[in-house]
Amino acid sequence: NNSHNLVQYLREAGADAHLLFYENETFTPDADEISLPDYPQKILTWGSYKNFMNPTIGRQVRADIAPFDILIGTRLAPAYMSRFTRRSLDGFMPTGGDIWTVPHFSGFAPKNFLKWAFVSAAQRKGIRDSHRIFMDKTNPVIEDLITPLFDADRRIETGVPAIYAPAYKGQAWDKRLAQSK
Repeated sequence: NNSHNLVQYLREAGADAHLLFYENETFTPDADEISLPDYPQKILTWGSYKNFMNPTIGRQVRADIAPFDILIGTRLAPAYMSRFTRRSLDGFMPTGGDIWTVPHFSGFAPKNFLKWAFVSAAQRKGIRDSHRIFMDKTNPVIEDLITPLFDADRRIETGVPAIYAPAYKGQAWDKRLAQSK
């Protein structure tokens, strides 16, 4: 949802922003909108834990991001950039466990140990390599966990907007209200 909102704000500001989302994404623009968004979108074949150990996926990762000068990612994007590309995220928008669980490997089922160790290490490196982190201040427990992952001067202490405000103004609001009945 937040990525969809960010793309809309960036396009409103004149950027040629596209939305790339993972095949296992649960928050897709069509779930939130009355009509489909009018900007470029692509469902990626990578981004999940299951594909992370597949060395052949790297070619697809590089091809998918090649057209873009600026990369803003979420979830496992830092890990995928770290493992499969020579690019860092320009901005990382954590959604939860991608910053306070995944980078802090604490062990998993023995059969998944190696995979999780690799994912965790790549996520830490990818976050450290990200140019900016978009994240509000949170509670002291989480702050203690995430502080070692990035320099404070790279943090933008605001989250990505949870809504795209123009979608709730005037006739747009009336249309949404009518459809919700």
